[in-house]
Amino acid sequence: MAIGGIRAGDVGDVYRTGAHALCAISAINGARDPADTARPFQPAI
Repeated sequence: MAIGGIRAGDVGDVYRTGAHALCAISAINGARDPADTARPFQPAI
């Protein structure tokens, strides 16, 4: 069964890739402002 053109078996990989991307963004954001590292990711204002 295709979900948005992605095989169901690929959903886990897509999720992990997205999680890694968010982690990288969060790490970059934290490096820019160390006080934010302990807080959940928030877009820069």
